[in-house]
Amino acid sequence: TRNRCPGATYRWNIPRAFATYPFSVHEPDSGRVPGYTLLAVDAVASALHLRSTQCFGFAAAEGECCKPCRGLHSNVAGLAASARDSIERKPVAQMNRDQLGAKLREVTRQCEKERLKNLNLVKYTERARKRNEAHSSLLTFISTTTVPGLPRLLSTAHKDGWSATKLLEKAQLTAKGKHHPRDYTLLERDLSTLICDL
Repeated sequence: TRNRCPGATYRWNIPRAFATYPFSVHEPDSGRVPGYTLLAVDAVASALHLRSTQCFGFAAAEGECCKPCRGLHSNVAGLAASARDSIERKPVAQMNRDQLGAKLREVTRQCEKERLKNLNLVKYTERARKRNEAHSSLLTFISTTTVPGLPRLLSTAHKDGWSATKLLEKAQLTAKGKHHPRDYTLLERDLSTLICDL
């Protein structure tokens, strides 16, 4: 009677085999052919029990495995190297659990960054809209209303860094006689002196 090939056991040289072994590569659409069937994972010994896809099905002696099953060292080493790779440009279908977690955290961080960026853009747009409305209201008011001492008012606003909203408020008060701009120019002072002398 022929001895049935039991497959071969290989060490998985990365801690936490269940988290670091890329089980998804065994899916037909993963884009990678491991060259063997995964029979079992020993998390304690960090070992994989495998059977080659070219397995003969029998072995020369009892307890031994066939030649294809013995020749999977490079397959396992290549997969282990892939499991250590950076997640950048790595297909999701070939990632292990740890890599998928890292990918999820990276995508979440990017989404949050974009969300904050859009939120800031909305706030900036709203502030710009309010400033535009304030400037439009100011222009309409000073174009249609007589504001005594308007040049002095504008000079003070420029010097003190008033907003359009504050300038509009002061202009409205000035038009009602409740505010009197006092940033007189030298010419205005000379004219006042001349009028007093006359």
